[in-house]
Amino acid sequence: MSPRLKKINELLKRELSTLFPKEFEFQPALVTIMDVDTTQDLKEAKVWLSILGSDNDYDILEIIQKKRGSIQKKLMKRVVLRQTPILDFRIDRSMEQGCQVLSALDEVDKITPPENQDKP
Repeated sequence: MSPRLKKINELLKRELSTLFPKEFEFQPALVTIMDVDTTQDLKEAKVWLSILGSDNDYDILEIIQKKRGSIQKKLMKRVVLRQTPILDFRIDRSMEQGCQVLSALDEVDKITPPENQDKP
């Protein structure tokens, strides 16, 4: 990935992170921008979201997808690029997977190893 593309990804992530809590409300869920991955031609950008506090993440994702046009318009005003990428929102499950791994490691720690038997 080129340094320019990394800067654009970070810029989009930062601007979306400030835009979401100010302009859009997804009660009772907390929506966090985890990462942005823009294509080389800057036509599309995958936006990875973490959604906490919702029973069904896909309901919140559907609401965000419906508001995509409005989100892109507000983003265009904040970020001046020759072409604003079309945003594709996706759910990032890495935090959930990390918690599952930590829980599994805690369970392994709870299992006591068999006592060492003296060898004859």
